[in-house]
Amino acid sequence: MKIIFLDIDGIIKNPTNHSEWFSDSIMLIIDLCVRTNSRIVIASNWKLLKGTEFFNSMLNGMVIGATPDIHAPAAEHCKELEVLDYLKQHEVDDWIAIDDRAYEYPRTAHKLVLVEGGRFTNEDFNECLKRLL
Repeated sequence: MKIIFLDIDGIIKNPTNHSEWFSDSIMLIIDLCVRTNSRIVIASNWKLLKGTEFFNSMLNGMVIGATPDIHAPAAEHCKELEVLDYLKQHEVDDWIAIDDRAYEYPRTAHKLVLVEGGRFTNEDFNECLKRLL
């Protein structure tokens, strides 16, 4: 199975306005899952605030879970540790992470699609396609 580890803020949600969701970005993520036969794992603190069912509904049933919640020293990169822990516990054929913070993935940067500009765009979509097909 192919997995997309999805951050929320700055990808499908405005990071400064907690009520603004980017419907165009959400549709691109759904299309990405369909075209690459991938599923989503939430890799964001939003998993604790809204839960996976909220995101599964928003993302047309493409969400299969969330990364575990790991609390590590400030020097550690918790998001990457959570992704690596998820990968140890599940059978995954290929994966990418979609995030707007490169420093979250120091050891697995080659798997990161870095979203710049505050939202997931067609350019990001095309980069993800290249990596997952």
